[in-house]
Parts: sequence; C-alpha cells; structure tokens
Amino acid sequence: MLWQTGYLTLRERMQEGGLPYYRLSLPNLEVRATFNRALLSGWLAHAAVHTRMGLEQRRALVQGDVERFRRGLEQRCASIPHDWCRTNPITQ
Repeated sequence: MLWQTGYLTLRERMQEGGLPYYRLSLPNLEVRATFNRALLSGWLAHAAVHTRMGLEQRRALVQGDVERFRRGLEQRCASIPHDWCRTNPITQ
C-alpha cells in the first residue's frame, strides 16, 4: 500500500543468491514528514503532546537554553512506562 500511494519509491534493485532485493526510500521531505506524523500518531497515545515537546526542545537548542532542553529530556524519560525500562535487555 505504501508503494502504491507513493510513500515509498524504489531507490535500488539488487540481486543476491538468485533473489531480488530492493532498497526503498521516502521520496521527499513532505512525504517523510507526513509519514513520520502518521507513525507517531499510531504509536503514541498522545502524539500531539510529544510533537509539542519535540518542538519545544528544538527551540531550546536553537536558543541555547540548555536547562530548558534538559527539563524536556527529563519529561520525556519520565513518560516512559516503568516496565519498559525494567524489562529492557539494556538494563541487564
């Protein structure tokens, strides 16, 4: 479906072991942004909140406000459910 709607374009066709492989890409910035927004809203219950948080963090970086950027990171980390952190293999 992503191919047919134009979200994905064929970048390269390769062949290995008699099987074809394809490298796909998103064709332009507008499609990448729209695709990422769609994924974000599908994966996150409150995608708009996370988008605002990301924009605020970007503004803090552009303005050189390290403290505001740090607070934003802390907010994002605090929003991760505890079980995700505890059961993640990285913690082991």
